[in-house]
Amino acid sequence: MIALDMKTVMFANVIVNFVGMIVMFILWFQNHHKYAGLSYWVLDWVLLTGGTLLITLQGTLPPWESMILSNSMIVGGTLVLYFGLSRFAGKKNSP
Repeated sequence: MIALDMKTVMFANVIVNFVGMIVMFILWFQNHHKYAGLSYWVLDWVLLTGGTLLITLQGTLPPWESMILSNSMIVGGTLVLYFGLSRFAGKKNSP
């Protein structure tokens, strides 16, 4: 059995995230006038895909891009998803 290295697994994750980002963009294009918060979901997918891509390119990029910027993008994407879900559900954010 062939053991996959971590870079291959991360690259496959980037491809899956990219396909999900395209699907989310199509859903936003069709339904952005019906549901609030879908634009936040698209931004979430863009940030998560970009952050994962920067982690995958670790070693070819400077360390501040591949670690600090990628982690900031992933945390920011999760925060944007929270805001999008609260707008979608119609709930107010607690301060």
